[in-house]
Amino acid sequence: MTAQTFHVDGLDGITFTPTYDAAKAWLVIEGHDRDGDLVSRSAFSVTPDPIADIAMTPEPEASSPVPADVLSAAVAHAESGSSEEG
Repeated sequence: MTAQTFHVDGLDGITFTPTYDAAKAWLVIEGHDRDGDLVSRSAFSVTPDPIADIAMTPEPEASSPVPADVLSAAVAHAESGSSEEG
């Protein structure tokens, strides 16, 4: 049996292929680009039993590993050419 593939609007050039492993109850969806390189892989647990709905929330925006105020102070200090040593 040939695996079914699908495309998603807005993700041009990526072909998604779902597979299901009944022994592990995992649905795996892999995305490959036009060159065949793997660019996405997600796995989901699937059960025949009803489940409670869950909220779908977006990922938080990536933030700088250094707080902006600390980074700004460090840059200002470096640009001033001052040294804490006397």
